Amino acid sequence: MRIVQISDIHLAPFRPSTLQHFQVALELVAKESPDLVIISGDICTNGDNDPSHYGYAKAYLENLTIPWKAIPGNHDVGCHLNEQTGKTLKME
Repeated sequence: MRIVQISDIHLAPFRPSTLQHFQVALELVAKESPDLVIISGDICTNGDNDPSHYGYAKAYLENLTIPWKAIPGNHDVGCHLNEQTGKTLKME
């Protein structure tokens, strides 16, 4: 199984350069043809205060043809990441 791990994306509607960098990263990831992408924290810059930022991030993540999961980071705490994306890994 091939897994790609990325972190600290910090997507936000007010940070267009971050989205551009993320799109480049996704292109590089797609070339590797992994079985799974794990985003290990900080999907959004201000997700703990504005959960709508996850709707912004989800719009781009849903275009991935590769399965993905997310692990919340410190910027994601308290934001109900699972309800926003439906793709959160949980510790059991």
